[in-house]
Amino acid sequence: MASGKRQERTLLLPSRQDWEVWKQTGETAWSLASTAVPLREVGDGILPAEVALGLPTRMVLAVPVWVNSLDPEVMRSAVALQLERMGLETGEERPAARISLGRVCQEENRQLVLVRLLQEEDTVAELPLLPSQIELGMAWRELPPNEVIVWEELGQLCLGLTRGGELAYFQILSTHYLDAGFVGEVRSVILQATLAGWVKELRGLQLWMEVPPDLVQELRRRLEMPVEQGEPPAPKTQLRSSTLVPSVVAQARTKRSQRRKIKAAVMAAAAVYLVLLGLLFTRWLLVQSELRDLSERVEALGPEVASLLETRSLVTEVYPVFDQEEAPLELLLRLYQTRPSTAIRFLDGQLENGSITLSGEANSFALASSFDRRLQESDLFWAWDWNNPTPSIDPRTNAAKFQISGRSPLAARMP
Repeated sequence: MASGKRQERTLLLPSRQDWEVWKQTGETAWSLASTAVPLREVGDGILPAEVALGLPTRMVLAVPVWVNSLDPEVMRSAVALQLERMGLETGEERPAARISLGRVCQEENRQLVLVRLLQEEDTVAELPLLPSQIELGMAWRELPPNEVIVWEELGQLCLGLTRGGELAYFQILSTHYLDAGFVGEVRSVILQATLAGWVKELRGLQLWMEVPPDLVQELRRRLEMPVEQGEPPAPKTQLRSSTLVPSVVAQARTKRSQRRKIKAAVMAAAAVYLVLLGLLFTRWLLVQSELRDLSERVEALGPEVASLLETRSLVTEVYPVFDQEEAPLELLLRLYQTRPSTAIRFLDGQLENGSITLSGEANSFALASSFDRRLQESDLFWAWDWNNPTPSIDPRTNAAKFQISGRSPLAARMP
């Protein structure tokens, strides 16, 4: 779907001393935005993708060539052969970006081709932006048919010949003034073009510059042809780009392509990194969720684990004292649980036929008495018949040694 906003384009054309800046929106006619702008300053506020560059005449050499064929492949070969005969570089030796072919007219089975060869490039070396379209500046203007055109461009006089509405020939004039030398050079160019068949029935000469009226009359008399004075026409609405590409532009395009490739590689690497980071983050979230579930389960098992650890500790203490084959383990554990402190140690014991005999020692007489009291008040052993002598004191360690014995009320019923 087309965008509602039409893109604005910029066209740069060489003028008398500097450059003209033209603007166009959509398919409308071009409007002149500014004149006499130095090339190094034309890039202000202009996007490279919107710019068309018209090359100055002095950068391009015009070579009209007749080709006795209408086939494009034959045309290119014939042009290369004629350029070689003229002592110019052939198509094979000259890069494609430095040669452009344009058909001027057709006569029966032959056609006139204007070969344009890119020459010196210092003129656009200061170009601060990268144009998307490039062509000879004069070729983008609306040209009058069958006329001799003279204009001033970057401080030099230029001459062009048209056939129909196409540019058939152009060159830089050696003179800088409209004097006798100018008249002689114009006559020489017209004679050469007429004899070679490049032009036919030239209607007159147009001066696209400011010229006093008396000088116009003098030129009419000397050239013996109509001479009119006016301003250069506006550019064509539709611009066709040529294959001419100055090396400074080619280098800039290569650098831009490399930057785009590097940017694409960086973006691809960043995308892969973000995907991997997303996968790792997702995995981290899943692991964190599993760890939270595991932590909750461990926390829920905490009391059971503590009970098991306590039971294990008691079992570890009970096993060396009682015969594990005869003593009920649960009863022994309950007996151990009645101790008021781990400072009470069991040394020997026996449990059989519902009777308990147990000897041990405590760190003090009070601890031994407390154990005796707790034993007789416990939920399991309060109904037993206990015979617990008073603990004896060891004079060397002050430890209280005790010996207790008890009988279950159910012992009398046992066989």
